[in-house]
Amino acid sequence: GLFYGGVAEPMYHYGGERVATISTGRRLGTLSGAAPNDDWTLRSGHMNDGDRANYALMQSYFHWGIHGWIPYVLIGALMGLLSYRRGLPMTMRTCFYPLWGKQIEGWRGDVVDVLSIMCTLFGVCTSLGLGVRQLNRGLIRLDRGTFMGVDYYGSEYTSDADDRMRKTACGNSVPCRRGKTELDFNVKTQCWIVVFVTLLATCSVAVGLKRGIAVLSYVAFGMGMILVTAVLFMDDTMYILDATTTSLGYYLWYLPKIAWECDAWARLNSDHSWTGSAVRGSLGKDGIAGTPDGLGAGSEWLSGWTVFYWGWWISWGPFVGTFLAKISKGRTLREFIIYAMIVPTLYCIFWFGTFGGAAIGMQMRADHMGASDEGWTYMGKDATHPLDTRMKNAKPEHNKGYVVDFGGSSSVEDQFFDLISSYGGKGLAYGLTCWAWLCLLFYFITSSDSGSLVIDMISANGEQEPPLPQRIFWAFTEGSAAIALLAGSQGDPSRALGGVQAVSVVCGLPFTVVLMYMSHALYLCCLEEAGDLDENRPGWRTVCLGLPKADEVGEWIQSIVIAAVAPFIPIWKVLSQVESSTSGADPIMSKEKMVVLYTALSAIFIYFGSILLIFSQWEANLRMLAATLYLAFATVVSYTRYMTRTGLGIQFGDALTDVCLSVLFYPLVLAQC
Repeated sequence: GLFYGGVAEPMYHYGGERVATISTGRRLGTLSGAAPNDDWTLRSGHMNDGDRANYALMQSYFHWGIHGWIPYVLIGALMGLLSYRRGLPMTMRTCFYPLWGKQIEGWRGDVVDVLSIMCTLFGVCTSLGLGVRQLNRGLIRLDRGTFMGVDYYGSEYTSDADDRMRKTACGNSVPCRRGKTELDFNVKTQCWIVVFVTLLATCSVAVGLKRGIAVLSYVAFGMGMILVTAVLFMDDTMYILDATTTSLGYYLWYLPKIAWECDAWARLNSDHSWTGSAVRGSLGKDGIAGTPDGLGAGSEWLSGWTVFYWGWWISWGPFVGTFLAKISKGRTLREFIIYAMIVPTLYCIFWFGTFGGAAIGMQMRADHMGASDEGWTYMGKDATHPLDTRMKNAKPEHNKGYVVDFGGSSSVEDQFFDLISSYGGKGLAYGLTCWAWLCLLFYFITSSDSGSLVIDMISANGEQEPPLPQRIFWAFTEGSAAIALLAGSQGDPSRALGGVQAVSVVCGLPFTVVLMYMSHALYLCCLEEAGDLDENRPGWRTVCLGLPKADEVGEWIQSIVIAAVAPFIPIWKVLSQVESSTSGADPIMSKEKMVVLYTALSAIFIYFGSILLIFSQWEANLRMLAATLYLAFATVVSYTRYMTRTGLGIQFGDALTDVCLSVLFYPLVLAQC
């Protein structure tokens, strides 16, 4: 992701594909609703290029900053505390021990582990799907000797019909050559790259954590640091440091705002049902979504960017969280948070600030030189003689190989290689491209082998050294799943990209609910470790979502049926036996009257809501009124469960759990009470 979006994402938010016009010294036409870039942060028509640059980097920091690392720290801290201090197995079901106790050994724990395996599997597949595109593009550039948009190796493509489809892979490269090995940007090549990476990852997993995975991780990180630092020094160093510092300030300033942004107004008319003749804006145009003035983000921006990122990060949660817990034995919770959340966030800011700042600076330079007006993408003396990069008077001329107009760059994947190739002649460009490609390959392998190891551990019930055949099985399964996603695109690389992005969102959505409960579990775990809560505190006699003992099945079924058909009966029985108030204040009415009131309300809400649901076939919105009454009924049920917990001194459970269970499984809740 760092390589795929390091240049492309800041450039997209900046508006590299904008159509700009200059009038009386102000740039117009770049921030309207008709602009190809509909970033929600770019809503002011008076915003200048410098502000847009800050917003572009700030938006990238938001997608790769502290929010993304929180799921990893949450899972890793919880699993580390319970595994190393309680002796529980290092698997995802362990995270629910503060909430479920020994019930994690049942079917609910199995569901959590299976969901975690699926999230890890397809989360890694998403990264493989994005990374393999970058690897494919890098191989093509090396194979064809691409420099300043010109290919130097291999014979030229012709204009024959047989070569016309393959020539599209060349983009703006003129002339377009076959390359030494005739590689193309297609799904077949990408599948073979995945096979190669899977074999290397399998070897790494088979060797083990210390001799294989850890060594590759160190190599990948070291090569990445060399690359980003080299770009920092080869470019205008003070400019990049200033840009990173300024945009970091914007990130900290805007963080409370963008963290709560839901794009409510941009989704108006997303079903394209509004048409009209608004004098200004977009409502006069059929099929346009958003506000009447037509400014701001489009209806698909949030789901295509932020929601995708959150799904991707969350789907990696079981993998990275478990891996962090495994390598963090002996750390304090404070150290763990600093090194697993704060430091990685700063590294991502440094990465995007360097590559994104360099790209935006180059785009501004291209705009100054009139690249778009002249129809140029690459500007230098010519491809054979780029701008002078030699030492003059003992003073190096940085960033003078050539200039790229990223708005005309052939592809998202090319933008990263275009940037790092622009700092010198062909030799330096090929060397940096090769280095970046190897760096990406090692990152690719270390992601795959680490994901395989974590899946091995979870499927082996927390065994930290799973059997070798199982390691090999899961390593091949990951590669096979990634190939299946790519092959299912029917040969279209763009369709393959959409498939891997959709998978991450689909897997991340259900695990979001799991993270919510893990947050509460971590809170309870910290209370237990601090001695403020007894680990062996009183619990429920029966399990709400569990199965009864063999000799209690009949009584359990009877309770379920009564609770489902006549829920006011168990509500009346429970409230009659528990205390009427837990606050210590004078009650509003007597206990007997309170019991009658809640019992009557529960009957009215459930039965009248059912009647409304029946008549909703004649008036559709009666369903919504019925749903409202059902939520009111579930509130009474959750109050009943709450009174049972407090009256009997049960310390397992909380208000959120009471409400969720009452909404989804009210017969089971009443049977448990």
